[in-house]
Amino acid sequence: MAGGGGGAGEKEDLFNALPDDALRLILIRLPSTAAAARTRLVSRRWRDLWNTLPELRFPGVTDLARVSAALRLNAVPVLHHLRIDTSDRARHEIAAVLELAAPRLTGKLCFDITMPENQIQGAEEGDLEEEDDDDDDEEEEEEEGNALEIPCFEKATEITMSLSDLAIRLRPAGVFANLTALRLSNFRLHNQNQRDLGDAVSSEGCPALQEVVLCKTEGFSKLAIRSESLLRVELTLLEGLQQLTIRAPLLRKLFSACRMMTPTADISAPSLETLAWIDSYDQSSVHFGDMPHLQSITSPVILVYGQPNFPIIQHRGIGAFLKNFKAVPCLDLFAYYPHSMVNCEYLLDAITTSMLPDNIDQLCLRLETRGHNFGPCAFHFLRMSSSITELMMFFGDTLKAEVPCSSGCIFYKPQDWETLDISLSFLEKVTIRRMTGAECEICFVKRLLRWTPVLKKIILEFHPSVTISEEVYEKLHSLSSPRFCMEITSISMAPRGHVICSFCSRHPGPKFKIPTVGIKKRKKEEETPFSKTLPGDELEASMADGGGDGDGDDHLSTLPDELLHLILLRLRSTAAAALTSLLSRRWRHLWTTLPWLGFPTVTDLARVSAALRLHAAPVLQHLDVRCHNPATHEIAAVLNMAARRLEGVLVVIAMRGNRNSAAADGIGGVVQIPCFQKATHITIHLGGLGIRLPPSGVFEKLIWLRLDHFRFDSQCDPGDVLSSGRCPSLRYLSLRRAQGLSNLAIRSESLLHVDLYDLGGLQQLTIFAPMLRELAVSRCISLMVTTANITAPALETLMWVDMYNQSSVHFNVMPHLQRITTFVFSIYGETNDYYSFHTAAFLKQFDPVALLQNFKAVHNLELSLFYPERMVSCESLMEAISVLPDIDILSLLLFTRGHTFGPCVFHFLRMCTSIRELKLLYNDILKAEVPCSSDCFCYKPQDWETVDICLHFLQKIAIRMLKGAEFEICFVKRLLKWAPVLKTITLGFDPSVTVSEEVCEELLSLASPGICMEIYLRRDGAKALRSPSANDDILSALPENILRHPRLRHHGVGEPKFGGAIRVPCFRKASLRSFGYLGIRLPPFGVFEKLIRDWDSLRVGVRLPGPLESAKRHRHHHQGSS
Repeated sequence: MAGGGGGAGEKEDLFNALPDDALRLILIRLPSTAAAARTRLVSRRWRDLWNTLPELRFPGVTDLARVSAALRLNAVPVLHHLRIDTSDRARHEIAAVLELAAPRLTGKLCFDITMPENQIQGAEEGDLEEEDDDDDDEEEEEEEGNALEIPCFEKATEITMSLSDLAIRLRPAGVFANLTALRLSNFRLHNQNQRDLGDAVSSEGCPALQEVVLCKTEGFSKLAIRSESLLRVELTLLEGLQQLTIRAPLLRKLFSACRMMTPTADISAPSLETLAWIDSYDQSSVHFGDMPHLQSITSPVILVYGQPNFPIIQHRGIGAFLKNFKAVPCLDLFAYYPHSMVNCEYLLDAITTSMLPDNIDQLCLRLETRGHNFGPCAFHFLRMSSSITELMMFFGDTLKAEVPCSSGCIFYKPQDWETLDISLSFLEKVTIRRMTGAECEICFVKRLLRWTPVLKKIILEFHPSVTISEEVYEKLHSLSSPRFCMEITSISMAPRGHVICSFCSRHPGPKFKIPTVGIKKRKKEEETPFSKTLPGDELEASMADGGGDGDGDDHLSTLPDELLHLILLRLRSTAAAALTSLLSRRWRHLWTTLPWLGFPTVTDLARVSAALRLHAAPVLQHLDVRCHNPATHEIAAVLNMAARRLEGVLVVIAMRGNRNSAAADGIGGVVQIPCFQKATHITIHLGGLGIRLPPSGVFEKLIWLRLDHFRFDSQCDPGDVLSSGRCPSLRYLSLRRAQGLSNLAIRSESLLHVDLYDLGGLQQLTIFAPMLRELAVSRCISLMVTTANITAPALETLMWVDMYNQSSVHFNVMPHLQRITTFVFSIYGETNDYYSFHTAAFLKQFDPVALLQNFKAVHNLELSLFYPERMVSCESLMEAISVLPDIDILSLLLFTRGHTFGPCVFHFLRMCTSIRELKLLYNDILKAEVPCSSDCFCYKPQDWETVDICLHFLQKIAIRMLKGAEFEICFVKRLLKWAPVLKTITLGFDPSVTVSEEVCEELLSLASPGICMEIYLRRDGAKALRSPSANDDILSALPENILRHPRLRHHGVGEPKFGGAIRVPCFRKASLRSFGYLGIRLPPFGVFEKLIRDWDSLRVGVRLPGPLESAKRHRHHHQGSS
């Protein structure tokens, strides 16, 4: 730096010439604020620079007074991040730091208090045993009048504090307005605390809180949380807690391991998806409300063996806990073995099949066996869960038994698991982790493979401390079969890291083999519709001569029905599958038992009806019918036959060749939709035909419904059918191009996504959906007649490409809204046309900007901007748009008709100076009547060419579909000037445009060394990337064998300090993946012998600090790359 900022003898200090924002980025990347403060010795330029950092880090602090001094010297009005790791437990110093940080912190606070190392070592050696009692007494006396008071962080977003068992007191008033995550551990609530902890984390104290984690706490007996925003709650080791109350309508995950001895709990979380209740359970004092969306349950700890006087009532309590939930896809059970085996007996008989929920798809067993046999325990739970499709087992090794397990151990009993058979007819995947290779484990795997006739994959992972012997591997390998893939993974703790070995086993099969799921390498040219089941040539030969291989034996027909079904399902249609009935008697009725039926091009629906009558499978999982000009009674007949058996997906697409064909059906041209009680996905496209929804019945399992191009019959209220009363599980709803729908009132507790498009004649729209995440409304609202009322407190994405009037369209509070796509704005309009969409008068009366005024802050805002067809007698309408919400990402879709977009984009950027990302999509599909000229009105106002704005936070820009016009290059130049901290800019050109090298070089010359510019364009029909011109030398310096070496190895390259250049060594056995966008210098000698990364993945977006050093090595130039 003394020599000019690190230059090679230059007197000019180029490093200090960087702007303050760039220098702050350098200081923030130093390991601590103390290291950043030492840079003040470099020069006057650096003296006060560290005082303006928005992020402060203090690792390993022993004196918090220095942290307080640094906070007083810090001159920025806003702190984004504050991290403190200290061993100083002085309460007055901690309080001083928190008081200084609270008014200014707008981001994350991480405060970790640890015990000094000498105290930790002394405690481990037992040196402080006698002093502990005296110290505790002194601390208790001190804490009676002195506890750490936590101030109110009004603007902080995340708080994480570990307080080393300090007593704390909450400030009686204050609101954590922006707090989204609160994690507190190792603290005690003072007995004179004036504010209840539950009240502090409820909506009154934390209105935006989404995550609460409390761990290892003391000092409160009651905890009552009432929050409208909470998504995740984790409670661990809350000593002394006796009563827990949670009211959180949006809560998705709850973990409770509070160790409540006599638990009293009341949980109301209708949106809960994951529940882990590790505490004891008593149905008289612990109550759970309705949880219709529950997907996973972790039950309290289950003791497998115990003393004869063990309270069996505890196991009954576990059964009562599980009975609260009728159906759960995933069940997680934790089985615990006792420390001593003396006078133990088997206790699992108290847990019966009736206690487990129905429809368990995934069973997870966590076994803390202490080295004992787990066969009886696992067999007991599998016998009660015979319908599972996936099994996961985890062995714990943290606890040890007093006496090692032997063959005569009580834990081998009962032994019926070694002789009795159970049928896990649906189990397809098994994962067993942390195995030790014991004989009981291998025996259990052998039995498990016998119980699973349709198993596809089993993964066996061994403990890191275990080395698999050849004997163990051979035993496991001998159990494998061609019908499934077995993967054996060993993770051994080698000195240099983890070594992972995977084996995919296969047995030799018959004369033509059936590949297992484990085969991953197959050339594309060898793939056929049957490549996942049989090689194409062998199947072809088998079909030609009756399924044999030339010796007269039909090996193909000897395969089980499940494999033959897989073959038939890979044919193009059910009609093609039915043709296989001519092969032999074995194949005659096989197609009628297929669970999937597809009719891609049907001209006569009577054949589909006949196929459904012949279909003999009890359950139909998928039905796809695509027809042309069908009659309404034919469609109704197909739907009625499918409704009784369909338990999966229904797709019916009826194309109408003539627009009047629907009217030709007359008044009776209405399709009666039956009630599909067990269908999960329904998509119906009727080409303009009328539909009549069922007047009764419940779509119990329907989660996806899409109705397209139809007209409603007025005999049934569609809102009533689509609400929770008739569709209790509906999550996705799409209604598109519908007629005859005047009133749509949807009230659903399960809907997550709603898409409404072109609902002609709609007069009233009401949506009440507390779980709704995405809402899209387009071409549905008529301001003269339509009223709308939207209540969706959990909404995250709103796409409102429609009319808006605040007097008739109402939105309730949406605190979680992240993205808005709005109505199309018109930038210029004709002066005298009052009724045109392009006049200021219209925008004043029906101002779409009023929609945005409902929201103060939005993460992502997308606007569509239209230019008029004629730019004659126009006036600018942009002045009507004066205020936008606070946003991070601004996306503009520009329909410019060939006009310049500089004034338009400048106007919006001037209102959004705090954005971090800008996206511009330049769409020119619409053409103007008169081509744009230099005196066109679109060039006004011209202040964007002279006036500067400062986009202090803009770091990323993407502009697509450029034409290479002069005004586009001018705009990019101005944009780079307005963004001082820009990191990346991506420019994409229209594929139909030929971009000259002069245009590329002119654009690349605009980027400063701190900016990465990528230019995407088309060259000879292929996509090409242009970065700084020195990249051509980089490509030519690569070795000749870059693409030809058969082996691939990956090794990372470290990231240097900002502004530096990496001197790349010669990696003889490595592949050079990416250097990001940093300066590099290639080695002057050496050969990259095994550099064989695919060319398309090789990153060339780098900049070189100087001329490329001459490299006398093999060179290779890849044609078509840039």
